Amino acid sequence: MGFLSENGIEIEHRPTTKLNELEYFILLKEFKKDAFKRMATKDVMGELIKSRKLNQLEKEKHKLLKKGAVLEEHTKNQVVELNKAQNKKMINYEEQIINDYKALIVSSGNDSGNPDKGYPKPQCVFVNEYEVIRLNKTLRDEYFPNSGHLIALTNYTRDIKERFESTEFFKLKYQNSKNFFAEDYYSVKYEVVSQSVEKLSLLIDKNIDVVLAKGELELPYKYHSSVYVKTNSKIYGPIAIVDVTEEDVLLEDEMTYKYKVQSLLTSSLGLDKDYEDVIHVFEESGVEKYIINNSYGKNDSEEFYITNTVELLKNIDPIELILNETLDTTIKIIEEKHLPEKENDVVVADLNEANKIRFEKYLESKAKSDKWLSFLENKILSKYLKTNEGKQFVENYVENHREQIIESKIKELNNVAEEKVKEGISNLELEKENIIDSINASKKEKGNLELEIKKLSNERESIILKSDDLEKLINEIESKTKELDLLNDYEAIYNSVEEKEAREKELDIIINNAQNKLKNFEHQEKEIKTELAKTSEDLIIKRIGEIQPYFELMNGSYTKHKENGDIFPLELNGVVFKDSETSLSKLIEDLDNFLQANGRRYRQEEILNIITLYFQNFLVIFSGLPGIGKTSLCNLISQFFTPKKCFLELAVSKGWNSRKVLLGYNNPINNIYQFDEFGFVKTLIKYNKLNPNVPLNILLDEANLSPIEYYWSDFISIYDKSSLERSIKLELKGYEELNVPNNLRFMATINNDHTTERLSPRLIDRAPIITLDSDNLRVFDTPNSVDYTLEGYYDFSEIEKLMNPLVYSLLSKEEEILKEIFKILKDEGAIVISLRKVNSIKKYCSVSRELMLKYTSNQYSHIDYAITQFVLPQLHGQGKAFESMLNELIEVFKKYQLSKSSKTIKKIKEKGAGFQVFSFFN
Repeated sequence: MGFLSENGIEIEHRPTTKLNELEYFILLKEFKKDAFKRMATKDVMGELIKSRKLNQLEKEKHKLLKKGAVLEEHTKNQVVELNKAQNKKMINYEEQIINDYKALIVSSGNDSGNPDKGYPKPQCVFVNEYEVIRLNKTLRDEYFPNSGHLIALTNYTRDIKERFESTEFFKLKYQNSKNFFAEDYYSVKYEVVSQSVEKLSLLIDKNIDVVLAKGELELPYKYHSSVYVKTNSKIYGPIAIVDVTEEDVLLEDEMTYKYKVQSLLTSSLGLDKDYEDVIHVFEESGVEKYIINNSYGKNDSEEFYITNTVELLKNIDPIELILNETLDTTIKIIEEKHLPEKENDVVVADLNEANKIRFEKYLESKAKSDKWLSFLENKILSKYLKTNEGKQFVENYVENHREQIIESKIKELNNVAEEKVKEGISNLELEKENIIDSINASKKEKGNLELEIKKLSNERESIILKSDDLEKLINEIESKTKELDLLNDYEAIYNSVEEKEAREKELDIIINNAQNKLKNFEHQEKEIKTELAKTSEDLIIKRIGEIQPYFELMNGSYTKHKENGDIFPLELNGVVFKDSETSLSKLIEDLDNFLQANGRRYRQEEILNIITLYFQNFLVIFSGLPGIGKTSLCNLISQFFTPKKCFLELAVSKGWNSRKVLLGYNNPINNIYQFDEFGFVKTLIKYNKLNPNVPLNILLDEANLSPIEYYWSDFISIYDKSSLERSIKLELKGYEELNVPNNLRFMATINNDHTTERLSPRLIDRAPIITLDSDNLRVFDTPNSVDYTLEGYYDFSEIEKLMNPLVYSLLSKEEEILKEIFKILKDEGAIVISLRKVNSIKKYCSVSRELMLKYTSNQYSHIDYAITQFVLPQLHGQGKAFESMLNELIEVFKKYQLSKSSKTIKKIKEKGAGFQVFSFFN
């Protein structure tokens, strides 16, 4: 600015002053060299600064690289440690998921299209008896290859698809699959253990008071036998239930099944039978580990399940117990146990918690009853006795009991006197005076009583005077009675006419049957003649040989034949027995697989029923329509339990009318024992010698073509004897009394038509009758895929211990059901159930009870089977009264959900409705 001023150019002395082109040119010309120098200097300094910065950055880079290398090494070490920890954690987690319990909570999963196979989907895995780990998709895919499923190789349709809906949770056990290949994505690593499927008890949110008051509730699924109820923060259960939905029809409005509350089957839960009608109460917070939820239940609603009821009852103490029984039941239980009274407000007897509650309730009820009696005596009775009716009652009572009243009063006064005498010797004189006074008072009172009695006698005479009116009234009553008798006679005549008409109808049936039998006999006669005409030459020679001794005897040339030689060819060497321990459930599973491999598919409860009856009874009768498979089933049962040499199939025919058919006889002509043509006696003798531990099975096929009690009479007579006492008499030298082995079993098949004989009451009272129909047999379009090889036989003595316990009994509810049924049969149908039948039912129920519950989810299904097979075969009667009894039975069966028995009665009614003749064997 100074340079410009010196050259005559004035500008403002401010840094922001703008220069024009002239001013800028003057300055540029003057200072151009210096500007270039400064610019050069500036460039050099810039380069120096830039170089220094680059060196600094390089150093920092080296430092960062070194630090990065250290961090990288540290990070690598951390990653390794984390991987180790993660691997260790995963190993531990895997050990939790795949553990020794090998139990899962699953849903039904996918159907393969084959009735035997399916793919259940794991939802939770058990880590102990009751705690579970929930599986997400990642864990399912990781531990259960093939898209997170396992495979059911047998009976998927029967055991899973038909019992569980797609949204329902249930429990099962699993094992390693023999056909798993890790390289194959679709290969399944685990398979379902056969017969391990179990229902889980639902936990529902309801008001417990309403549930118990109504005695019923509704659930989203069928086939449940117990449930828990949550009310506020308390959980009540287990509560036993039975499905009462008509024909298993789903209720459209609620989409639920209706259940009825019933008594608990305590034996399956490890509880005493005193807890049958007791409900346990738990705090919700105390049982959380036993609860599992399903967020996507039926209709996308959240559902809750109890993982293990037995463990819950064993490990968690209830905060309260509730009696779900009537007061009459409580009083009956307490009185049967003969419990003492309280002493100083303390119950002396040694009681469980259930009976302590009952006892308290009993004492409370008794106290209330005493108060009511006192009220009636003091308030009601005293007023009643002041009325004319009450006075008349007293007068009549005194008249009828005069002597007793006087004696009682004197006795009472004497007792009072005696008590006063005992008060003390010091007051003896005073007591004496009191006694005298009391005696005088009693005499005076006696006089008063005699005067009163005399007064009553006078009144009696006045009553006698009125007897004429009474006599007239009696005559009038007699006249009316005669008229009533005439009406009764008319009714009797009417009933007689009805009975005659019914008898005529019955005779018509008998005539028709007789005509049919006559035609049948004629047909048989033709067949016999045809058969005789075709008799072979060998048979004729045999017959000649049999009658030859008679000709020789008549000709005087008879010579005594030799004694019987070695006639027992049966050999049982090399019988192989199964190595594994025997349990009833394993036996059923094994027989189930065997039957399926041979083309027969039955429900598990049917198999349980058949083998229980087979081992508990000397004879089991199979009834059913021709072609249903009675004979083939008996053959398969025998094939499963014993070698072929130990099975005889006897085809019964017409004319089996004596023991000789089965047991043979001694020929009096040649003194040689004529054995039965089947080899039965020879096999029986050999069995006694060898004593094998497998059963000897005898099948009487078409057994009622002849009356069974004719040719089987020896065995009927020993039916009830113990195995050590069973023997039959023969005329065979050396075997005059032949022991009947404990492992001898008879099976018989029968048909029910005009060509067969009706079973006798003696036989029906002894043998159970299994009715086979289409409901028993399950047939599928696809062939059975069970690969089964019979690897030895079961030890008969071991199964005998399982099936025939020394001690057996019924639960109280079972007794109640049977008593109700037996009473109807006795009162309405004159049918008495023998002690033999009752004992058979007790033994059957004791053995089959728990597994029947598992297979059917009905606590009384074993009772249902027992009634159908032991009781209902005794039904035979006619008329409206008998039909009315059948209707009563149906109502009882409905009440307890005895569907099999109810269905049997309905069939009896349908078949007998036309002629009012009702029979189990129609």
